[in-house]
Amino acid sequence: MCYVHLEEGAIALRGRELSAKEWIQLGEQAIEAGTLSLTITGGEPLVRPDFPEIYTALTDMGFWISLQTNLSLLDGKLLDLIASRPPTRIKATIYGATEETYEKVCGVKDGLRRVKRGIENVLAAQIPLVLVSTVIRENEAELDAIHRLAAEYGLPLQHTHNVMNSRRNDQSADILASRILYEDLSEEERCDLHIKPHQKVMSPLDICGNYQNGGYWVLWNGHLSLCSHMDMKYEPLKTSISQCFDEMLDDLDRQYPRGCCSGCEANTYCRTCPAVLYAEGSKLGEGKCKTAQRMKRDAEK
Repeated sequence: MCYVHLEEGAIALRGRELSAKEWIQLGEQAIEAGTLSLTITGGEPLVRPDFPEIYTALTDMGFWISLQTNLSLLDGKLLDLIASRPPTRIKATIYGATEETYEKVCGVKDGLRRVKRGIENVLAAQIPLVLVSTVIRENEAELDAIHRLAAEYGLPLQHTHNVMNSRRNDQSADILASRILYEDLSEEERCDLHIKPHQKVMSPLDICGNYQNGGYWVLWNGHLSLCSHMDMKYEPLKTSISQCFDEMLDDLDRQYPRGCCSGCEANTYCRTCPAVLYAEGSKLGEGKCKTAQRMKRDAEK
């Protein structure tokens, strides 16, 4: 859910966006580090005027590329470029099933029509397309309609209700009022979740696919991070992706040693990863950990 928009005056306080040259340099570092799979995402990556330059360079490097976009700009020359150098898939977010909901959630008019045009363009180009949706209070009534919309195009759709705090957005308190929390569900709704225990968690790192599989993010400001929700201060343009990645793993292993969750009564129900703890500004045993304990009690009733 791309709710981390900053006003122009606030950007300089947080850093600066990288140039095309810097992104291409990081791509070269990633190839040298052995990275094979690369996801291009945002925000919305297609809004950058230099996107064609970056995309062309990255495809020339031979990455297995996935592109994440809201589809509203995927037309004309941008579509021709991507169709000529197709990614392995495009992943796109659907925010509603009506123009009214699109305007409420995204703040734009005519959003749904533009997204439908993008879907049709991608299908015509025969690029694999996956649709996703984030369920919030503004669009929850249209969830079934969103799934029907995807089905009309013969496309799969995955939805999530996970909306985490943005530590770099001063307006995040307003945005977070839109999220649907477990604590806010009625008893009947909680029962409908069919919560089941899973493998015992020994550390928040057990839940992180990037940590387990050697993945990483390079954020808008050039910082290397475990996750898009964590602004970790490793700067590969000053050293290298390989060095920053190794330093990050060492720091995480010290912060979340194996077994640090072994004594928690809810560790077979908990999905609290390091990014959740970071975004919510909490420590082990607080915040989402408390939610997991409540989920355990509800599941065992």
